[in-house]
Amino acid sequence: MIRIERILCPVDFSEPSVHALEYAVELGRQWNAEVELLHVLQPVVYGVGSSGTFTALEAQVWNEVTQAADQQLKDLAEKVRQRHARTESHLATGVPFVEIVQRARAREVDLIVMGTHGRTGVAHALIGSCAERVVRKAPCPVLTVKHPEHDFVMP
Repeated sequence: MIRIERILCPVDFSEPSVHALEYAVELGRQWNAEVELLHVLQPVVYGVGSSGTFTALEAQVWNEVTQAADQQLKDLAEKVRQRHARTESHLATGVPFVEIVQRARAREVDLIVMGTHGRTGVAHALIGSCAERVVRKAPCPVLTVKHPEHDFVMP
């Protein structure tokens, strides 16, 4: 028998990820499963000074970005918790698909529910698809949820 006890839902605060969160919450309610929201901050790498370290201003900006993302994630988790008490959140830093897969392994997640941005063609080739990489590397099933406003465009 299939038993779903832990659901991981990566969120980047975009419409597609919030739409996928609706699926995660409803599945969590139906299975009485824990739902964990995961937001991954990916540091932007650009030329660093000759010392190889961030300047004080860069560090301050990064801290502000981290604090803002953490607060936004906590606010979203609190909103979800009103509908499903078994909701947690986690903020990570790194490459999103790597962090998602590692978190799924570490937490022994039974299902990952995530949105897709619907990129195709050149945008898909240049940016890639986080969801596609997670599907290939995840230790558990992955439910990808397409946002209803993003239609498939035949290549």
